[in-house]
Amino acid sequence: MTIRTAESCRHWAIVIGLTALIAACAEQPAPAVDGDVAFVGVNVVDVEGGAIVPQQTVVIAGDRIASISPSADTSLADTVMVVNASGQFLAPGIMDMHTHPVTNDDLALALGHGVTTMRVMWGNPLTLGQRASIEAGEIPGPRLITAGDLVDGEPPIWAQYGLPANSYTDPEAMDAMVAEEKAAGYDFVKTYSRLTPEVFEAILSAGQRHGMEVSGHVPQGVLLRDAIEGGMRTSEHFIGVLAEVLSDETLGTPDLSVFDPGALEIVLRVARGEVDADTFVDPEKVEDFASWAAEQEHWFVPTHDIMRNFTNNTQRSFPGALRFMSAAELGLFDDIESGSFFRLTPPQKTGESILYEIRTQVLKEFHEAGAKIMAGTDHGRLAPLLIVEEIKALHNAGFSTAAALRAATSEPARYLGMPGELGVVAEGAIADLILLDANPLDDLDALKRMQGVMARGAWYDRVTLDAMLDDLSARLTASGALE
Repeated sequence: MTIRTAESCRHWAIVIGLTALIAACAEQPAPAVDGDVAFVGVNVVDVEGGAIVPQQTVVIAGDRIASISPSADTSLADTVMVVNASGQFLAPGIMDMHTHPVTNDDLALALGHGVTTMRVMWGNPLTLGQRASIEAGEIPGPRLITAGDLVDGEPPIWAQYGLPANSYTDPEAMDAMVAEEKAAGYDFVKTYSRLTPEVFEAILSAGQRHGMEVSGHVPQGVLLRDAIEGGMRTSEHFIGVLAEVLSDETLGTPDLSVFDPGALEIVLRVARGEVDADTFVDPEKVEDFASWAAEQEHWFVPTHDIMRNFTNNTQRSFPGALRFMSAAELGLFDDIESGSFFRLTPPQKTGESILYEIRTQVLKEFHEAGAKIMAGTDHGRLAPLLIVEEIKALHNAGFSTAAALRAATSEPARYLGMPGELGVVAEGAIADLILLDANPLDDLDALKRMQGVMARGAWYDRVTLDAMLDDLSARLTASGALE
């Protein structure tokens, strides 16, 4: 007689009534779990629940999480590669929802720091090629979600910095533009600050007709509420929020003072004390607008940490950054951090510092109202080194550690229409994972101390990551000629 399952054991025990058979049934081992890779003894980080599930075995098959079960109750097939993760923590891979990578090296650097998804906010045909190469397994890198070229008005902002920039002034031409972007394979159209309200409205309408997302900057002449009601999916840098909640509605937007003379005048008036910072926003308007925004299918990407570069408390270079930058890149980074790149004056930085604190409080209230918020760095080469700082900036603004983590994991998954598939450690989810030496729910800096990264089921242990990063460092610091 062959006893194959616990159920058959119970059946024969009842039929035959043998005590010995019952004992034999109790000793039947659980069937071995098959798969490709297993993390054994690991503490699973439940970002949704803000909790740790201890001592689990997480089995990966292909690019999916096949099973999660207590390690004490799990046996593995001999063919499974075992990662001894006792005492370590398995969390979802980080998702940076506002980035500007350029080269293949930038993408490899991101993966090497645990960023498994990047939303590229200024793409081109090269970006589409990189995405295809990553998906084919030809180059290492994160999942890419990408816009095409910036869609700006006249004159385009970045032309003054020597960058190629398109400008659009004809509403009638926007349907064809949006259709072309979708046909080329881009995921969304990124709008910018100098579009006229008429052109912007035409882009939103074309997006709805062609099933193409429209996201980016709310143009300076457009109210954020109107943009959201028109179907804008995400807004960047918290642009347009303060203009909706001003106590004095005649002031206008204080956003983007480096590009907008009107906004600059407001910032300087704040710096001079001519506009009272304590009454700059109306608390009732903040509450009403935040509650309304929470009900919309709209996500805010505040890029809160990098916005400090317009204030007196700028970002500074972080440990490990120097080894991935050429001398020319370091000089540019210093210029941005010091304010000289944008020609910021001391009074302007003082006004921006005051407004930064106001935005921080409004961001906290938006979060508490349930508005949808995602983490993004607005950086290129150093984005993977700065994403943890952005997550920490959200935490410092009043998010719990779990909520700050969700802004870089499960919340982006919801935005992408993939809840339960991305941004979580759960059975059936895509195996985008990071292995940490400490609990990120206790200390977000644990995200900087990775023991390994898994992207779509491909495992990179610490030794492999170190070798990849050392190679990148040697090439990136040697010259400005990047691959």
